[in-house]
Amino acid sequence: MPDQNSPDVARLLADELRRHRGDTTLREVAQGVRTHHSVLWRYEQGLRIPPRDTVARLDALYEAKGELIRLREAAADLRNQARKGGKNHENGDYEDMERRRLIQAAAVGVGLTAMENHERVRQLLSLDQDDDSRSVEEWESTCEDLLHGLRVRPAARIQQAIGIELDALLRERQRASPARREDLLRIQAALAALYANALGRLSEHEAALRWWRTARRAADASKDQYLAIGIRATEAGNALYGQRSSGVVLELTRTAHGLAKGVPSWGLVYVLCGQARAATVLQRHDEALAALRKAEDLAGGAELPAPSVMPSYWNGGQATEWTSSMVYAGAGDEDRAARATGMVIANNWDYQHRAAARLHTALCTVANGGIKEGLTAATEIIGAAPPGHRTNVVTHTALIVLNAVPPEHKASPAAVELRATLGMDV
Repeated sequence: MPDQNSPDVARLLADELRRHRGDTTLREVAQGVRTHHSVLWRYEQGLRIPPRDTVARLDALYEAKGELIRLREAAADLRNQARKGGKNHENGDYEDMERRRLIQAAAVGVGLTAMENHERVRQLLSLDQDDDSRSVEEWESTCEDLLHGLRVRPAARIQQAIGIELDALLRERQRASPARREDLLRIQAALAALYANALGRLSEHEAALRWWRTARRAADASKDQYLAIGIRATEAGNALYGQRSSGVVLELTRTAHGLAKGVPSWGLVYVLCGQARAATVLQRHDEALAALRKAEDLAGGAELPAPSVMPSYWNGGQATEWTSSMVYAGAGDEDRAARATGMVIANNWDYQHRAAARLHTALCTVANGGIKEGLTAATEIIGAAPPGHRTNVVTHTALIVLNAVPPEHKASPAAVELRATLGMDV
């Protein structure tokens, strides 16, 4: 007999019914489709497959464009196939029959992206659901692959890929021993941080903040001090771009600095870089330069320890180069800003950092009084960026350029054009 925890078509339909209902109460929906709320509850729990006419009314009410109807028909059809095939359980045919049912249901693709749907089919085609078990080293390699994807592919696409791996990690943790579950906490922290980063790039700030919290807690539970510092430092750096105020970001960096207790590490380099960028946004340039110099001294000194998972997320000189580009630009130091920007464009794989570095050049122009020229350059940089590369970091850096404009120039034609390019009210 099937395991009671295994997915089936009725469960897929139930999940979609709950997803479409959202925050609407069962009683409100029941009134709209002329049935009792207790009956709807059974449908949403997967206890019964609803009749065709009820699903048709639900599909119309939820504006599901026929998705619920198609899934209901697949569910009913596959349920009937399962009943006919029940006599073969003792011959070992049940698993193949169940797999065919689930593959057909997955092929309906209701509520799934193409990537998620293909992954579901791949999982169902596996002859052994434990085939996805991975060593810690394999999980670490997965994190590195996803980090590379985050830097070179559109954020929406890599967000889906990270979500798939988080789902796989959850399944693995559920069947792992207590000791192995503890070992997987580092992977959980890294994947959660990557997911938060992707959400931030897509301007899903509230969700990103929740995932950063998840990453922090997993890192703390893993007892990896360097990972805990690195997660907090990266959260602070990302929060600067619209998730939190610059003042709050500075407080985050101070908290992470206290956790580091002055012990040099790549996480501490990131803490200082976040502090420098936040101070730049607040136009506290002396403070920004002081933090940057400390970060550069650390990065250029003795070999620094990095977190045990995804070390390339933190180590190397890219953090200080990108921060230098912004700090020197905000202070109006054209020569140093130009050198730092050139290094970012030449050395940094992350497309959003290269675009942001170009915008730092526009910021430097504005800081030195070239208001029209800087704003025009920022507008051209945003306009030239492919839609999938216009991440929140890129557009918010353009907003930093706009905010650096003196009040008397904020209504100038160049400022209005940049606001329009960013999709802001003009």
